[in-house]
Amino acid sequence: MKAFLWVVLISFLGLCGYYYFKAFIIPDETQMLSIAFGNTTDDEVELHVEVTLVMAQLDVFPYMSMNGGTDWKAWANDHYIVKDDGGNQVEFTKRMKSNVISERDSRVVADGYLIAKLKPGAEYTFEYIPIISEPEKFLYEFSAPTEDASRVFVTFQPNF
Repeated sequence: MKAFLWVVLISFLGLCGYYYFKAFIIPDETQMLSIAFGNTTDDEVELHVEVTLVMAQLDVFPYMSMNGGTDWKAWANDHYIVKDDGGNQVEFTKRMKSNVISERDSRVVADGYLIAKLKPGAEYTFEYIPIISEPEKFLYEFSAPTEDASRVFVTFQPNF
């Protein structure tokens, strides 16, 4: 009887370990980014994307110069591709602060923020590519709001 209880206990612990491993260790097929819309006028709305320290360091070496500087504009426009319904890519600029996303509410340490100017009400596709040399890409489709929208965590779906 004792041997049977030990087998049940070990099996139970093994199943718990398997589900823990599956839930927390094996990577999810989606990617979450923190975005917000603000500074809205009749002609444009700003898209603010929070860039964490990890995201900023994943694939930065090809964008570094010999003196140690980084071309953040090229890095942002290669990793965060926002296109309008006509297929035109929207340019990002990188800032250290955002007047739309509060650092107090953040769950992570931000390295900076990417800001793009969009047309209110227009349709966009947002492709996030963590590492350019790898096939992993994530896609999010959205319509730019016509008024300010507070920060949300958006789930990007795989786009292989």
